[in-house]
Amino acid sequence: MRYTPMGRRTIAWFTVIGVIFTVIGLVLRPVNIDVAVGAFLLALGGFGLAGYGLFERLVDRIPSRSQR
Repeated sequence: MRYTPMGRRTIAWFTVIGVIFTVIGLVLRPVNIDVAVGAFLLALGGFGLAGYGLFERLVDRIPSRSQR
């Protein structure tokens, strides 16, 4: 079974989720700081997963030693 990296759609969805939670955190910051911090942490998770997916796709393009 060959490993396949994260798809472009999945990476885009994680990015969108990160942006949505960032906006929610910015809107809620003056009202409730605890919820805003939680939203920022969820946004960080979304951006982290998107970055991991991009890194994974980049590494997948580099040929391994056995394929050279």
